[in-house]
Amino acid sequence: MFSNRGFNNAGHHKRNFSNQSALCVCPKCGYTAIHEQGVPCSSKSCPVCKSWLMRHDASPSDLNSREVNNPQNVAVQSAQELVIEYPKVDVDLCIGCGVCVEICPVNAIVMNDDKAFIIEDMCRNCQKCVRACPVGAIS
Repeated sequence: MFSNRGFNNAGHHKRNFSNQSALCVCPKCGYTAIHEQGVPCSSKSCPVCKSWLMRHDASPSDLNSREVNNPQNVAVQSAQELVIEYPKVDVDLCIGCGVCVEICPVNAIVMNDDKAFIIEDMCRNCQKCVRACPVGAIS
């Protein structure tokens, strides 16, 4: 009568976690490491350029074709293929409430002329500011 398709018995979504299907990639220099299950890529910094890593889903051929964890052998092209969209502030919508500044875990948002400004070099792209903005000025 009722289908639990997509959910386990506890009512949670079934997820396919496989650390063999994801990479942590530096969006600036292309450094690549195999994703560790349970450890967000955004919590690690690149050993080469100190930028925050981003998750990138990979096919098994990607994992076999790259010299993972060796920055000298990683193609920078992989980082160029990975388009990173950092949150942007629409200054026309921003009311200067500061909620985003308070919620940012890495202090990557500052107020400039009573408008929020995101410092992309510090941003981990966690999207907390997007969800917290009461007027939808950050997308």
